[in-house]
Amino acid sequence: MGENDEADAGATSAADAGATKRAESEARLTSWVRKTTDKVPTGWLITGAGAILLGATAAFGGLQTVPEAGPVELAPGEHFIGADIDMSVVAVELSDTRQTAGVVPDEGQRVLVVIIDATNLFDRARPVFGGNDTAAAVDSIRVEGLDETPKISRVDDGDGATWLQPDVPARLMVSWAVEPGDFADGDEVTVTLPDGEHTVGSFVTSEEYWSDVHVGARVLTSIEEVPAS
Repeated sequence: MGENDEADAGATSAADAGATKRAESEARLTSWVRKTTDKVPTGWLITGAGAILLGATAAFGGLQTVPEAGPVELAPGEHFIGADIDMSVVAVELSDTRQTAGVVPDEGQRVLVVIIDATNLFDRARPVFGGNDTAAAVDSIRVEGLDETPKISRVDDGDGATWLQPDVPARLMVSWAVEPGDFADGDEVTVTLPDGEHTVGSFVTSEEYWSDVHVGARVLTSIEEVPAS
């Protein structure tokens, strides 16, 4: 029994000595690291950390950007709200003449009309004309391939539409004079509906308008030939 106790005591002492040496080594290493990093400029440390972060990000596929939302794809009859106007494409019609469209075609030209339902969702009356390409309004509606500003009139009486009253639906004709071979009955066309950001003018004017004009929705539909009127 005495010999075994002495052996156990010796082993314990050796283990304790080993642990002490390891602790002392770790303490010296920790002290060295602290002293070393204290001598490194903070900017270097931040740059190094940033490099490590970018490296890790690249290893997992790089920085991911959020894709910008493109125009909404709609069918005829579906509604789109852009620039505080609720718009819905009813039909696209082609004819030789259209007395109520507000368009006088030259000889040989035809009249292309997009019929839309539009409701002004703003709390005050607003014109259907933006006045230029930097203000979104009903006259910002386009048929792809036509860049000209269209004429706007009302379906019910053919009067030129100039204002939309708040929350009062209006059926409008958005019209262009086109060359005879440009469009035909049954052709598929894309009507683009505008969107924009409500903006209040400053300094010289306090006029309100809808800037940052861009295509908010695209409507794929077919042209219907209708009798001249």
